[in-house]
Amino acid sequence: MRSGADFHKQFIRGCVYLLLFFIPLVFSLQCADPFRPFQLALFEITVSLLVFVWVLELLQSPSGIVVVRTRPGLPLFLFCALTMVGAARAVNPVLAWRGGFETASGAVFFFLITHHFMEKRSQENLLVVILLSAGLSGVIGVLQTLGMDPVPWQFEFQGRAFATFGNPNFFAGQLILILPLSLAIFLTSDIPWRVAFFFCLNLLLLACLLFTQTRGAWLGFLGGAVFQAVLGHQVFRESLRRNPFTKKALMVFLFISFAGAVVFFSRGGGVVDPLQRFRSLLQPGHEESVQQRKYLMLGALEMIRERPLQGFGTGNFKVAYPLFESRAVNPGDYSRVPYHYSEHAHNDYLQMAAERGLPALGAFLLVIAAGLGSGWSALRERRSRAALFPERVPIYLKENGVTLGLMGGVIALLIHAFFNFPFQVVSTAVTFWGFMGVLALGKAQFSLPPVAAQSSSVRIPGKIVPTTKVPPQNSLNPVYHLVVPVVLLVPVIFLVYEAIKPVGFQRQWRTGLGEEKLGHWTQAREALEKATIFLPEEGQAHFHLASAYRKLGMAQPAQEEYEKALQASPYAAEIYSEAGLFYGEQGRVDQAMTYAEKGVRLAPNYAQGYYNLGSVYFGQGKAAEARDAFATLLALQPDSAEGHNGLSVAYGALNQFQPSLAEAQEALRLNPSYVEAHVNLGVSLYKLHRKKEARKALEQALVLSPGNTNIQAMLKTMKQ
Repeated sequence: MRSGADFHKQFIRGCVYLLLFFIPLVFSLQCADPFRPFQLALFEITVSLLVFVWVLELLQSPSGIVVVRTRPGLPLFLFCALTMVGAARAVNPVLAWRGGFETASGAVFFFLITHHFMEKRSQENLLVVILLSAGLSGVIGVLQTLGMDPVPWQFEFQGRAFATFGNPNFFAGQLILILPLSLAIFLTSDIPWRVAFFFCLNLLLLACLLFTQTRGAWLGFLGGAVFQAVLGHQVFRESLRRNPFTKKALMVFLFISFAGAVVFFSRGGGVVDPLQRFRSLLQPGHEESVQQRKYLMLGALEMIRERPLQGFGTGNFKVAYPLFESRAVNPGDYSRVPYHYSEHAHNDYLQMAAERGLPALGAFLLVIAAGLGSGWSALRERRSRAALFPERVPIYLKENGVTLGLMGGVIALLIHAFFNFPFQVVSTAVTFWGFMGVLALGKAQFSLPPVAAQSSSVRIPGKIVPTTKVPPQNSLNPVYHLVVPVVLLVPVIFLVYEAIKPVGFQRQWRTGLGEEKLGHWTQAREALEKATIFLPEEGQAHFHLASAYRKLGMAQPAQEEYEKALQASPYAAEIYSEAGLFYGEQGRVDQAMTYAEKGVRLAPNYAQGYYNLGSVYFGQGKAAEARDAFATLLALQPDSAEGHNGLSVAYGALNQFQPSLAEAQEALRLNPSYVEAHVNLGVSLYKLHRKKEARKALEQALVLSPGNTNIQAMLKTMKQ
């Protein structure tokens, strides 16, 4: 009969297997990028419950608390501590603490693995689960590419495969983490069925990597492959020498892979040309998406310069970035780099330093270096043992192949992280910590003392008498066995509740945005109200709720929501700008001016901000200032019909009807169905004594807006 501690250990292992298998397969039809709330809730809830079970295991363990020391353990603890310290000075502390909980969950997951997967068999099972999950995702990715996707997604990525990850970049990050391991196992296998299985799995995953068309992942995979080839060439060469069948299979694999890649890159003609994306690696300056990421990274560098030690708080990149976006852009380039909202720097290292500080980034890199160092030590240890025990060489070759695969996957992901944010994708992060846990145990398994009772012997003259060492007994007071779980259950319940809240928020947030796009403001208000109840720290939710209140004529609630939005997102130029326009409509001149001007001061490249500022100026009778604001808008966005129309109105108020006419005509060229531009065209023509043309312009406006009493009154006046 199993002891309670043994049952707890098996339970924890089973939950870890389920997490690693199912988290990459969790998705939502309504949202992409990257199903974080659903995956993160599943991960954090499970980890919280596993901590509770772990404590029960420790309480019932006869040997008490056993600490498994691994190289990455101390720097990982330091990384978590620095993350929490940075949260104290965060712009939005609630977001920072929530991000700290996510970081702590990843660390706990690592320690769960290092304490419960010390046996080689359990480590093998863990990696098999990861590979099987990847294979299932790969099947879905191939079906997507062939147009046979079994899931009715509500979004698409121009034919690029994304499997169950919601984004091709996230799928590619998972693939390059796992592919080196799968390839290494393939190269060191000596059983035909295993060779055949990994032959097919590698072809499947490699095809999916091509189908994602993710250039950063391609570079990462090549870097990981080179790393494996340099570090493990002796291992792979010796294994292939011993296994001719595997060597022949490798030749076939390389031929099929090369031929498939040639066909893939030469086909072209689709929505996204694979060859063009490959060529863009050689000419990155000509790619629009590359330029956007360049300025995101420059903005992150500005954030690091502002707070190099503690950062702005985990999860606060989206809050603080608007303040620094324009600082990274030359004023002459504002028209090419418009203001936009972003939650990611598309470089994990820069974002980590911007949010948590440079010391935290250093601690994280030290964690990775320690994990890779453990793998390297395990390789050297097995090489030394192979010289002493030649009969175990085949076993050591397989074990070294697995270690090289894990290390190659980590290297590939590190390269990919320069161009994307794989460590923020829950499924990839969970798999990464699983890999790090196994790597950390690679060296530890040669020096760890066994936990169970150990056999020994006592020498008596004439004979040897075997004895048994009794492990130390758990000396905790029995009261603690009852009190500690009850006390621990309270924070566990709280953490589970906190993990569920983002899921409810995501559902209401997406519903609210959908209703907003359809113009269903009452339904949008109801959904957004619920969203702000779930996560009151999300400034964008308060901002959109304020817009809904404003559309419904509810001035007081709108004002309250604008202020809450600015409290949560104090650097968001769009919130200041829209709040200024709102206060202008309410006749609150001073606040309108303050907010509208601050919006463009925070983001000088925010075109809509200048339109709102011009509208505020015009509402206060400051036509000259309004003209300058609209002119600045057109310098940033020359093809803005609204900007040309606003400038036409401003010129008209200044009695400059010829330029007013020209701007109205330009607005109509850009948008022929623009009612207000037709009206302004008619007014300008009337003031220039071209009454027949003026009536024609107003009649056209009336066709576009039947029943408009203002236009009818203007026509009546002109006919008199």
